[in-house]
Amino acid sequence: MDPIEQLALAGEALGRAATEGLRRGFAMPWLWHFALHAAAVVLLWNFAHPAFSEFVAPVMAALAGPAALHYPDAPLALPAALAHAERSVAWLLTPLVAAWSAALVGRRMRPHPPGHSGGVGDVLARVPVMIPVGALVVLARNASIGIAADALAGVHQRPMMSVAVWCGATAGEFALLTAAALLLPLLVIDDVPITQVVSQWAYAWHSAGAAAVGIAAAMVALGVAWRFAYTRLGHAAVATPDLLPPLAIAGALAAAMGGALFCIAATIAYGSLVRDQE
Repeated sequence: MDPIEQLALAGEALGRAATEGLRRGFAMPWLWHFALHAAAVVLLWNFAHPAFSEFVAPVMAALAGPAALHYPDAPLALPAALAHAERSVAWLLTPLVAAWSAALVGRRMRPHPPGHSGGVGDVLARVPVMIPVGALVVLARNASIGIAADALAGVHQRPMMSVAVWCGATAGEFALLTAAALLLPLLVIDDVPITQVVSQWAYAWHSAGAAAVGIAAAMVALGVAWRFAYTRLGHAAVATPDLLPPLAIAGALAAAMGGALFCIAATIAYGSLVRDQE
């Protein structure tokens, strides 16, 4: 299959991912991901409630500092607390959820041998491979997003430098998502040992490289658009702190939907190509 056909497959996979995730429950891992984030928003916002304060208030202070427990800083401390919590757990949680999602889709694309359900048990069996690789991708992507955000924040002082840094950081995010679109199904569907990841890279790139590029490009574009809108809404919400919790929940929902779309599309594209070659 030539690159043009692979890019067409990437578009088809993204479209199928948007519908398959809703119809067949492939997005269930990401619904759990969203539920955990939404629960964190609710608990941290209500840290002073008598039912939660005993155990949530110390967590809030640890995440956003002691001043977050007192007004007027308390209402505005939620974004910082959530960002700190996300950085603390994303390196572990995101690879596990992504692997679970890919395993569910991969089982439908390429049935596993008897005894492999494509469920949580199979994902846990892949933890020694998924966690080191997935954690590096997640941490590097978060760093790229942070550098891009800092560059945009300083665009009024140093416009040329800020634009150059933003472009470099966005290119880095694109490269990481391309690598993840190849590695995720390769590790989960084909059960590649971590010692053979490098040797299997050429095969994965030859099989689905163009499709991974198309999927990564679409996800970078969606991510940039959402972060721009989210930042603008966040600036407006500062004047009305009560808008921060629903905005944070909307951000968690967007992240879950984006993660599900990326994982399902990457697995469908890779599984289709490999199945056609067999």
